[in-house]
Amino acid sequence: MRQLFLIFGLLVVSPAWSQAPRVLSTVQQVRNLTRDQVTAHSSAQIEGVVTYYEPAEHILFVEDKTGAIFVRTRQVFHLAPGDLVQVRGTTTPSYSTVIASDDIRVIGKAPLPKPAPATFPELIDGTRDCQYVTATGTILAATMQQTIGAPFLLLEVMMDGGAVDVHMENAEGLDLHKLLDSAVALTGVSGGRFDGKFQLVGATLYLNSPADMRITAPARVDPATLPLTSMDRIMGTYNVLQRTPRVRVRGSVTLYEPGSQLVIQSGDNAVLVHTHQNGPLNIGDIVDATGFADTNDYSQSLNHGQFMRTGNTLLIQPQSASWQDALAGKYAFSLISIDGRLIEQVHTSREDTLFINADGHVFSAAMRVTRNGGSQLPLFPAGSRIRVTGVCFVLTGGPWNGALDFELHLRSAQDVHILAQPSWWTVAHLRYVIGALILVVLIALIWGSQLRHRVQQQTQLIRRTMEAEAARERRLVYLEQERSRVLEAINSLLPLEQVLRMIAALVSEQMNGLECWCELASTGLAVSAHHGRGNPPDRQNPNQHRRDILSGTGERLGTLILAWDTETQRSGVRRDVLDRAASLAALAIDNRRLYEGLVRRSQYDQLTEVPNRFFLDSCLKDVFDNARLHQHSFALIYIDLDRFKSVNDRYGHRVGDIYLQHVAHRLSDKLRGQDTLARVGGDEFIVLIPSVQDRNEAETISGRLARCFDFPFSIDGCSIKGSASIGVAVFPEDGEDEDQLKHAADFAMYARKQSPIDSE
Repeated sequence: MRQLFLIFGLLVVSPAWSQAPRVLSTVQQVRNLTRDQVTAHSSAQIEGVVTYYEPAEHILFVEDKTGAIFVRTRQVFHLAPGDLVQVRGTTTPSYSTVIASDDIRVIGKAPLPKPAPATFPELIDGTRDCQYVTATGTILAATMQQTIGAPFLLLEVMMDGGAVDVHMENAEGLDLHKLLDSAVALTGVSGGRFDGKFQLVGATLYLNSPADMRITAPARVDPATLPLTSMDRIMGTYNVLQRTPRVRVRGSVTLYEPGSQLVIQSGDNAVLVHTHQNGPLNIGDIVDATGFADTNDYSQSLNHGQFMRTGNTLLIQPQSASWQDALAGKYAFSLISIDGRLIEQVHTSREDTLFINADGHVFSAAMRVTRNGGSQLPLFPAGSRIRVTGVCFVLTGGPWNGALDFELHLRSAQDVHILAQPSWWTVAHLRYVIGALILVVLIALIWGSQLRHRVQQQTQLIRRTMEAEAARERRLVYLEQERSRVLEAINSLLPLEQVLRMIAALVSEQMNGLECWCELASTGLAVSAHHGRGNPPDRQNPNQHRRDILSGTGERLGTLILAWDTETQRSGVRRDVLDRAASLAALAIDNRRLYEGLVRRSQYDQLTEVPNRFFLDSCLKDVFDNARLHQHSFALIYIDLDRFKSVNDRYGHRVGDIYLQHVAHRLSDKLRGQDTLARVGGDEFIVLIPSVQDRNEAETISGRLARCFDFPFSIDGCSIKGSASIGVAVFPEDGEDEDQLKHAADFAMYARKQSPIDSE
């Protein structure tokens, strides 16, 4: 029975076991996690040997048989390289997966792993990240550095492929000067320098002690004994294919930012030295600086720099410079002075910056703040005329690395001199003056309002009378101008509807906005002053005053209608206004009918009512322009009626005219909407086909027109068998202008008329 209960208990508990999260026990398992698994903070418990530990900076590397990893801690532990530790924590994303842990326990001792040989490409691409490795190279620079913890030695080592940083603990007592240019073999942990996005931007080796560095070949030459090189000649040693040799230059210190950069100057020449070296150094000290020529700055500079004091001093006097010369790069890394007006002063935890206007151009002068927060510039009044002295740094860019801007690096507060205090008329003082003026104005306004109230009643009646008279005068002038504008519109080519709308609007204006419209007798179209085309909203209003629009012959052309509401008295309707408006409307309609008749007679044949030669020429010009623009073909078909004179002689001119009308009607029926039939002579017609694919299409249309004469014409009991000679011309094959194309069509028609078949 006890066994049954045990089995039942295991069945109940087993699902919970299957769902319990897996604890990672090796570095390889941690490294193999996906990004999502790392973000989920998986649990890890690994055992490995400590390969490097720096408690102040919380830098801890642990390696087991499967790999190496960085452990992120917040506490200080008593650990040493070779300690066998048990680390319990969770996975955390970084450049590569790391373990965050504050539960680290020493469980014994173990030998350090065998260091793997590492090349520069393997270090810079992260292949050897966190591993215990060995590497070889040449020492470029050696400086002692101080951070939160104990001092450490920073080496800049050139490997085959690039430079790496080397952090060495417990390096006090080493002769750093003798290390320069020595070939060394290094054993330590591979790390890196990272930006804010955890991207690898440089390789770093962490060494536990000087015992991890072995000098394989000492320096051939003591850097202090190198020949001095002129500052303007140091780039002559630069070589990108082979290692650039170390050079030594001498000059006076004009700028020193410990652990970052040094500027020395000799005469008009100056050099920027990139150095991590810290040490007591004053402005004016003459030093020997060694390093390697660098091309990454605007002017000549040295990288991986070291410096040595000579014991002599020489203060460099600043050169007075203009904004234009500084921007042109003439004073790169030189000590200069520029006068200008202070615009603004900005203080941050890292830098004090002055923004200065020099002859309409703005530049900045900055001074870095020391680590203890000292050496800040005092506050200078904005608008002051000042002189700033500092080292000129040229900012570059563009395809030719040209000078784009510059900035002065100040050394101390004594580099800023006030030449003139700002004008009293500052923004703050201007506010005070404006405030006082506003107060005076308010008092005057209060007194003036009281005075104005006294005289307002006396002048109100006069003002109203004058305004009413002025309004009446303006109204009369406006109405006269509108009447003149209507007369001009009647004699213009404006659409009739627009002219009638202007007349209705003139009536509505004179009748205080009452609705007015015109109704045309020919079309029933209503044109309103307020609603444009269509039926006015109150067309069915019974309260209407109507006036017929009569032509000069007495013909009724339409009606002018004025509507009023119940509040408007009939006596208020001015009949003279309606009479004048009706006369204007009749004049407009008569003029437009006369114009349209003239246009019709000028463009259409009066007998056949098809377009005439003038209309055809106008259409032909447009078709020519369109065909040339879009490069397509069109056709002219010339039609000449056969034996038309005999029709007139036999049946009379009346029947001949009717015959021409029937022919025009049949020809028009055979054409498309875009085609044009024109009568160009007594018995001659021309058909304009504005677009054809080819000559075959034109000939097809010509054949269709020829079939118009297949059936006789029945006129007044007479049966007339008609025929025509037809010629076709196609653009651009038969002609490239109007005359050539017409001549070609006429020639083709004449050839058809003279052919044997037609002559029969």
